[in-house]
Amino acid sequence: ISWEDSTFVITGGRNEFMVNLNTVEKIELKSSCLLAPKIIPRMPFAIYDHMSFFVGDKFMFCGGHKRPGVLNKQCFGLSSTPGSNWTELANLPRLLYNSADAVIKNKAFLIGGYEEAPVDDV
Repeated sequence: ISWEDSTFVITGGRNEFMVNLNTVEKIELKSSCLLAPKIIPRMPFAIYDHMSFFVGDKFMFCGGHKRPGVLNKQCFGLSSTPGSNWTELANLPRLLYNSADAVIKNKAFLIGGYEEAPVDDV
């Protein structure tokens, strides 16, 4: 797996039947067909409303809902090394979903979002 500026990664979510998904799809703009994504190893569990981002050569996801009313504070990372699998990383300090994220100098910042109520700090 290689991460490039012309790559979209779609993770988790819910389908039209409100079933949680654990798939990860990589779509490269350079390919001839955007409808033929390369499948990356499935996430460890189905999740939605999570935050996902790149830090260095690692694609990561944190937080979100495991199911309605059940929040998650776990974080996982996937290295760009071929054949890599998801590894569990340090947990978020609290349950969190729908935060904005920014990566600066190989550090991820989650801004705002929700616990059970809106969060207004970093």
